[in-house]
Amino acid sequence: MSVPVDSPTATATTRPAGARTPAAASGRRPRVRWAWVAALALLAAALVVRLEYVADTVDRPLVHDAIDYDAHAVSIAQGEGYSKTLAHGRPTAFRPPVYPYLLAGVYKVAGVEYADELERVHVARVAQGVIGVAVVGMIGLLAAQLWGAVVALVATALATVYVPLVTMSGTVMSEPLFVVLMLACLVAALRHRASAHRWRWALVAGVLAGLAILTRANALILLLPLALAVWDRPRRSWRALGPPVALVVMAVLVVTPWTIRNAVTLHAFVPVSTQLGSALAGTYNDEARTDPEHPGSWRSLRHVPEYADLYGRIR
Repeated sequence: MSVPVDSPTATATTRPAGARTPAAASGRRPRVRWAWVAALALLAAALVVRLEYVADTVDRPLVHDAIDYDAHAVSIAQGEGYSKTLAHGRPTAFRPPVYPYLLAGVYKVAGVEYADELERVHVARVAQGVIGVAVVGMIGLLAAQLWGAVVALVATALATVYVPLVTMSGTVMSEPLFVVLMLACLVAALRHRASAHRWRWALVAGVLAGLAILTRANALILLLPLALAVWDRPRRSWRALGPPVALVVMAVLVVTPWTIRNAVTLHAFVPVSTQLGSALAGTYNDEARTDPEHPGSWRSLRHVPEYADLYGRIR
């Protein structure tokens, strides 16, 4: 007995096995939509919390590393390039470039490159609040990739009010931007593992890794786990090596222009920064080791007696 093709029986019997019914599909869409609405609401709350913190600490002065970042940003925004006043009139590569140039762009757009420090710092800290929201968003996105929407919303909610993340967003420092780029690298690497466009996401991860290295030079160690993350199976095949090699090469290409700049201006091979020596020496010394209140904490080389002879030769 034949069944008319437009009958209900035909519709039920000819639907492919495992296919979602229109009712099931429409039931899933509202859940996805509400997850996005909840995520956007949390990000808006994160911005409010961070801007409120900036407003409540408006008189906070620049200290330590923030002084350097601000000085470089002002010099770049005024068209003078990296500030030489911080290095006694000499060219410097002590601070990696991404954050100073980003901050310089913020100053230029806001028109505060010639303003006093209080006005500049407020603009910089508001920009840091926005970067802090990006940190929250990246935490949620990474959690969504690993554990799904519910865990992602919980992680986003926790990051929204987590006090260290809030206070870090109010500092003129490179750490928040570095965290964004680091998490973005991980997101891209995980996306590579689940996408048909595998080379594309490996290249994106490489670009982000290069930017992370140019934000904080110790991000160089990220290349190893990222390369392993995009190493396809079977791993002994030449084809599987393509994405990790592409990732590392792309990161190197992003860093190379700054390395060339350093070679030209410093007359030495400095891949990213000259921080490594002072960072290690400032941490691993007798003063830091025997400090009863903050053992192992970094201190300026000029305050470490065992480096007095070395530091005294620097004019």
